[in-house]
Amino acid sequence: MDIKLGKLLGTGAGSDVYEIGNDKVLKLYKRNSIGNIDYEYNKSLTVYKNGLPIPKIYEIIEYNGQRGFIMEQIKGESFLQIMLNNIDDCYNKGMSCTETFYSPVNIELIEKTATTLFHLHEKSCSALESAQGSLKMSCKYNQYLTEQEKNIVYSLIDNLPVADNVCHGDPNPGNFIIRDDKIRLIDWNNCVKASPLYDITEYTLMMKYSDTSVDSIENKHIAEYLRECKEEYIKLFIESYSKLSDVNISNMDIWIIPLLVSKMGGNNTLKKQEGLLADIRNRLRIL
Repeated sequence: MDIKLGKLLGTGAGSDVYEIGNDKVLKLYKRNSIGNIDYEYNKSLTVYKNGLPIPKIYEIIEYNGQRGFIMEQIKGESFLQIMLNNIDDCYNKGMSCTETFYSPVNIELIEKTATTLFHLHEKSCSALESAQGSLKMSCKYNQYLTEQEKNIVYSLIDNLPVADNVCHGDPNPGNFIIRDDKIRLIDWNNCVKASPLYDITEYTLMMKYSDTSVDSIENKHIAEYLRECKEEYIKLFIESYSKLSDVNISNMDIWIIPLLVSKMGGNNTLKKQEGLLADIRNRLRIL
């Protein structure tokens, strides 16, 4: 297939995303990637065929010795872009971190995140991999836990409730795209069928363990804001979701250790990896 790569739209540890033509993108796996393109492609195709809000999935191709797959390009602004622009605007107006957090744009983004996930969780998809299967696989390949620790985690996973609710698995603001008041979700590699608490816990841990620091971001005021407002983000998100759903948030605790183990499989800094491991072991000690 004759492919001409366009603009580089994003890059990660295992793949790069390029524009091709006017309405498609190519997710191209890097040569040294440990990711499984067939796994991601098949999961994405399953999600698409079940009518979920994912970009249209086309085909796997090979380009200069690298494998990738083509999908629909979702054009618009991500919640992350809107959030960062709002932080800059508020900073330039002399607003404090607290004032920025409670600005109308930011509050609306958090509420839309909760609403989008709630409507997603109303859907079911028996064809998806279960949370239990995904979490056990993450635990199996964890290189930091002892076998004794893994056995405890396996037991915790076995006792998690079984459910068919569709969960995205990576509800970070960069994966919510809005255009003409319509919201689409991208990057479904971690999606599973599970209790809504899977996504709610993932959002909470994502905010808590964000390793953004003053040294890792160009705009220091953005780093300061993100660091200072983590707990407020978690609190407002949970409040917003709870207004829509009768899910018992207090049951979130049983998901924390398995999802912390799962998060260790990501492309983390050493500091973040050490923090995750320390928290897992502290929580295992008090079981």
